[in-house]
Amino acid sequence: MRFAVYGVFFALLFAGPGAFDLRYVARGPEAGKSFTLWSYAASRYRVELPSQESPEPCGTSAHEPRTPAVLGGIAFAQASSAELSLNAQLLTGARDGNEALVRRALEAGAAPNSRNRTGDTALMIFVRKGNAAMVDLLLGKGADVNQRNLDKVSPLMAAAYNGNAGIARVLIDHGADVGAEDRLSKTSMVYAAGQGHSEIVAMLLAAGVDVNRQYKNDLTALMWAAGYGKADTVRLLLEKGADPTLRDKRGKTARQIATEAGHRAVAEQILNAEK
Repeated sequence: MRFAVYGVFFALLFAGPGAFDLRYVARGPEAGKSFTLWSYAASRYRVELPSQESPEPCGTSAHEPRTPAVLGGIAFAQASSAELSLNAQLLTGARDGNEALVRRALEAGAAPNSRNRTGDTALMIFVRKGNAAMVDLLLGKGADVNQRNLDKVSPLMAAAYNGNAGIARVLIDHGADVGAEDRLSKTSMVYAAGQGHSEIVAMLLAAGVDVNRQYKNDLTALMWAAGYGKADTVRLLLEKGADPTLRDKRGKTARQIATEAGHRAVAEQILNAEK
């Protein structure tokens, strides 16, 4: 019997995450839900994370394969069975949008900053869902507003990408880092400008983000907005002092980027600002 127990223990320890998966993990911006026996038996983390994609004017991919960084055997040793169960309930409830389960888990002592295997907290999940009430609840329970996932995406970046202005306001008011960069060197401003979420762009500027900050490849927020034909955001940025003469690493201005992308009206809008 003792040898059988040892055998099971070492099989779990060295097989690694996914060895006993019951379902696959969907990928892409609309990734489906997933569930693994391993996540219950060997760690406090659960598998559930849509990929974080956004426009990229320079043509580089905004999505790279995710690499789970948690070894099940190690995570298993870090928490009691009861704690694992509560944290799993919290993340399951967040994933499924089961607010009652989330509330019960938190009241019973679940750690508000518990993360799944891809690093998402319940806060991140509810930010992506656009559930402002649960975002408020989790922040009130001590959720870390700047806790980032394995791709270094923060809750504010997720709100900026999805256009959740009300949630973005709450996160900023709770101390969200407006200048943080993710694994692809993108920021909340890059996501908001590229997606044309002008209200969030205005919030970020009011919070101290430099309108002419140059990000990866020397792209500015104006270039991101221009490259995707976001006329309202382009107008806002120009009104706030965006410099249309700045060039990226290819030597191109926002107007040239807009022209090459086929956004002639936006290109003309920027040309008028250059005069």
